Amino acid sequence: MSPHALYTRTNASACVHIFVHGNQSTPICGSGYGTPRVQVSKNAWLSLFQKGKQAILRRATSEARGIHEFQQLLDVQGLPPTAYQDGESLLCLAASLGDTACVEVLYQRGGNLNEAQPQGQTNVTALEMASWMGHEPVVDFLLAHGAFFGRALHYAAKAGHSALVKRLLDCHAHPEMTVDGHSPLVVAVLAQQDEIIEKLVNAGAKVLFLLHTLSSTTTLFAPAAVQFVMQ
Repeated sequence: MSPHALYTRTNASACVHIFVHGNQSTPICGSGYGTPRVQVSKNAWLSLFQKGKQAILRRATSEARGIHEFQQLLDVQGLPPTAYQDGESLLCLAASLGDTACVEVLYQRGGNLNEAQPQGQTNVTALEMASWMGHEPVVDFLLAHGAFFGRALHYAAKAGHSALVKRLLDCHAHPEMTVDGHSPLVVAVLAQQDEIIEKLVNAGAKVLFLLHTLSSTTTLFAPAAVQFVMQ
């Protein structure tokens, strides 16, 4: 599954560049705040990124390799914590796989927790990706180290991660924050996530706003959703 199905309008973001030799540059979409400009050949950049990606994937499937391989890759071979290739971020990859150890290493080496990577028709942060995939330990680490909520509650609600929705609410994620006119409650109703609907309503999400939003939304699920909420 891909989280880009949540919204249809592309969210604009700032764009910075990693400069490579030969007067070429690799665009990096996201906030760009605090992102270093790294001088590295294009071939070396692609090779290092692939090695970093492979290390994270191995970490996700085999703890026996430990975190040392990944640390060595960053330290010795010089792969920056903000490494991107074709819009893909090592930090978002680690978050999506639930690899808290790699997320921590990337953060300790200067990775920007709030930088977004392109995903389908929108941009997602590491916290939003971890929330979509339901990785609570990664979410806890990111929140503890200053990650913004963004649309994390929306993604967790759509994906049906009830425990994670409760965790985000307990950490003061706002149940009525809207993105492109959609609140987490609207997302939960359209996704028919009954348990999460109850949690959001109990947390203060307003039903009247939901009904107003659904009245202008074309969906097969709206009539049944309205009936459920009004019970």
